[in-house]
Amino acid sequence: MVVAERHAPELHDLSADELARFWADGAAVGRTISSLLDPVKLDDLLMGHLCPHLHCHLIPQYAPDDPHGSIDPQAGDVRLDEAEWTKVIEAVRAHLAGHHPTRPTA
Repeated sequence: MVVAERHAPELHDLSADELARFWADGAAVGRTISSLLDPVKLDDLLMGHLCPHLHCHLIPQYAPDDPHGSIDPQAGDVRLDEAEWTKVIEAVRAHLAGHHPTRPTA
């Protein structure tokens, strides 16, 4: 999930510079998810109706997922143990920092 740097309920509430940074951050996170998790598609869901703070969920879709089905951000709950989460977090941080690691093995 990418969250706006300051409170803003709508895209049009952001300045041009804030809007550019928000989408640039979204693109960077999307590249990272795509590189590390290898989805067939990445869905970008701009949200904020339940929590009126602009944010975008980036949800990887895989071959078994129904491309015509509705997206449920809470579906597919996956729990990783602490060691697995640590590997994923380290890989994400390294990729975002420009180190481009290989996919973490869980």
